Parts: sequence; structure tokens; C-alpha cells
Amino acid sequence: MINSNYLDLGRVPLDPPSTTDFDSVPILSHCDIQFARANAGEYGNKIIDAILNLNEFDVNTLKISFVVQRLTPGSFSIRPGWHSDWHCPDGIPSCHNKRRVGIMYIGDQSRTDFYVGPIHNVVVTGDPTMSPEEYWNFRDALVEEYINRYPEATIHSSKPNNLYIMTPNTIHRPTAAVGDCRRILVKLEDSDRAANNRILRTTNA
Repeated sequence: MINSNYLDLGRVPLDPPSTTDFDSVPILSHCDIQFARANAGEYGNKIIDAILNLNEFDVNTLKISFVVQRLTPGSFSIRPGWHSDWHCPDGIPSCHNKRRVGIMYIGDQSRTDFYVGPIHNVVVTGDPTMSPEEYWNFRDALVEEYINRYPEATIHSSKPNNLYIMTPNTIHRPTAAVGDCRRILVKLEDSDRAANNRILRTTNA
């Protein structure tokens, strides 16, 4: 058994993005600070400054990703269901000497639920005997079972502009958008993994 939890670092001081701000923020994939600053634009650099002012990350190993998302009522930003973000492209948990992983959403129409409580470690390690779809369904059902089984199990909903630090055991899920909205998803990774330094040309913004 493991315990799913997270750290809420509180609200990051940022002015709400204007339409121009949303249009100016590029889609960045796993970028180091130098590349991010050179390509993030004015509002993107405001985000970077606000995060670095918290002194929670090592600027020498921090990687930043920006995704601008447009959501419609009832839509999800990713596949619905419980999951952990502490993974790598090869699927190996906790690889590349990760030290901190963080997420922040700038926008209030769609949030993330964090599960806090005991859970079987299979929700993090995976099960090689199952196909991905079988495992996703099994994991969703297992978390729901634990929510109903343990009185101490709770679900916490994210707040806009709050920065959340996740561990390998942080289980969370997207929630459906309650209206038409745009938001900026900021992903942070403090690790030895080499930066991608990519600007993506496809987006759902």
C-alpha cells in the first residue's frame, strides 16, 4: 500500500491572461529556462518569473512545458480517469532522477481532482499483464473502490493559478469543463532528463 498526496504551494501571483496573452503563449515541450525565456513571449515570461520567485525549483535542471487549451462544456483536457504524471516516455516510473514535478492551471472553468488517501501501489507501477485500456479501467475502478472503502480518503479540487507539487504516488484526474473556456496548462519537471526544447505547431487552443 502507498499513500496518495500532493503539496499545494498556494496561489502564484499573475494577472488573468487577456485574449492577446492567450494568443501569444506558444506550445512549449519540456524546455530549459533559456529556451523557454527566449520563446515564451511577454506573458509566458511573466509565468516563468512568478514560478521562479517561489524558489522551489533549481533553474539549472528545471524543464517547462506550456499548453494552451480550449475546452467546451463537458469536455476533458485529457482522457478522463485517475492517473499519475510521474512517468517517462518509456513508461518507467520515477526515472531520470526526477526531484519535483509540478502543475499549474491558469483558468477556472476546468480543474483537477487529487485523491488523498491509501491506495494499492499497482496504480503507480502498472500491470504488464493488462492492455493499456484494461489497465486504465482497472485503475479507475480501484481508486473509486478505495474512495468508498476508507473514511479518510478524500478528493481535493485544484484552484486556478495554484502550483501543485506531485510525487510518484500522486493520483489525480481531470474534471469536465463547466463552460466554454481557454486555459494555460503549465507543467514543471526538475530532473536530469535532457530538455526537448520544442515549440509545437499543433494545438487545441
